[in-house]
Amino acid sequence: MSRTVVTGKTIATNPNIQGNATFTGTEGLTIPVGSTAERPTVPAEGVIRYNATTGKFEGYSKDPNNLAQTIWGSLGGGALLDLSDIDESGLQDGNLLKWD
Repeated sequence: MSRTVVTGKTIATNPNIQGNATFTGTEGLTIPVGSTAERPTVPAEGVIRYNATTGKFEGYSKDPNNLAQTIWGSLGGGALLDLSDIDESGLQDGNLLKWD
């Protein structure tokens, strides 16, 4: 079994990790950052990134409403409550809005 040992803060190659990766320490993990226009044109399912245009984390996956298609979806932006993705069309005053 081969191992990649990192002694600094940067891996200079593109490792392909198969299995579970473990990150230790307290600093954090930085994921790719880019604007909406800079999204990969043909990403692999499961890609995650931070969208600098929307200020949210996003992931690429199958569309739950149409499994033949894939979409970018918000993973949230770190806010405690984010209702920016709610479609309010058709709602009237007094309507109760519920979510899980």
